[in-house]
Amino acid sequence: MKLSEKQRKFTLMVAELILFAYARDMELTMGEAFRTDEQQDIHLRSGASRVKRSRHQDRLAVDMNLFIDGRYVREKEKYRTLGEK
Repeated sequence: MKLSEKQRKFTLMVAELILFAYARDMELTMGEAFRTDEQQDIHLRSGASRVKRSRHQDRLAVDMNLFIDGRYVREKEKYRTLGEK
């Protein structure tokens, strides 16, 4: 499958995940969706990433922030429902 095909499929999957979350009274904001090579180098040097090439650079990853009852959620367990979708 070509990269552009993977990106289009991934975009649809992200949309489905967002709708899934909102149907369960969860709200999301978008975090980082694309990362340049320079940004990845910064993340690598700072320890924020451990890989030379991130899926963000291929537009195949997106970070989202979860809100429940209007409050930002940090606990990983609260994300489980979305991760198992």
